[in-house]
Amino acid sequence: MCGRFVSISEEQLKDILNGVGQDLDISDMKFGETFPTNSSLVETSGKDQDKLEIMDWGIKTEWKDYKTGKTTKNNLINARQETVKEKVTFKKDFQEHRCIIYASAFYEWQNHKDKYLVFREHQDILKFAGLYKIDKDNEPYFVIVTQEATPEFTVLHNRLPLMLEDDEIEDYLNGEDTGKWTKPKSYPDLKWQLVEKKYE
Repeated sequence: MCGRFVSISEEQLKDILNGVGQDLDISDMKFGETFPTNSSLVETSGKDQDKLEIMDWGIKTEWKDYKTGKTTKNNLINARQETVKEKVTFKKDFQEHRCIIYASAFYEWQNHKDKYLVFREHQDILKFAGLYKIDKDNEPYFVIVTQEATPEFTVLHNRLPLMLEDDEIEDYLNGEDTGKWTKPKSYPDLKWQLVEKKYE
C-alpha cells in the first residue's frame, strides 16, 4: 500500500505550473511528508487538454449494517490495480476519472516498525497512477492505484504505487485500453533508505 508520500517541492510545483501556463491557488497544498486527507498536485484529463488541480487524498465512504443499524465511515486511500476495474467503489471512476499524482518519494515500513524512504534513482518527480471521485458537494478526492511489489521490494512490503513514465501519461489519462494498467510493472531504478528515528 501507500500510506504516506513526499510531495514535490514548492519550487517544482511552480516550475510545472509555469511550464503549462496554468495558475493555481496552492495555499492548501501540503509540502513535504504527505498524509491521507492532505492536499497534493494532481493531473486530470480535460476536455481539450489535461489540467492540473490541487486535490485532497482519500475517498470518504460509509457502510450501514442493517442488522445493527450502525454506520461505519472510512477513508479509502489506495485502489488495487488487480480489482480496480471490477470493484463497485472504483470501476466507474477508473473508466472516467483517472489522474496522476505528483510526488518525489514515498514511505514504507518494514515489519510495521522501520521507516524507509523509497525513491527512483534518476527521477526527481514520481507520477503515481490514480483515480478520483467527485462527492455530493462537487469536490474531488483521489486515491493512489497500487500494484503487487516487485520481487526486490518484497523485503519491505507486498505492495507499492503504480508509477508511470512520461510517455505513458497521456495514454493513462485518455486511453481506452484500461486493461494494461491492471498488470504490475517493474522499476529497476527503485531504491530505499532507512529513515533515522528522531528522539526527543
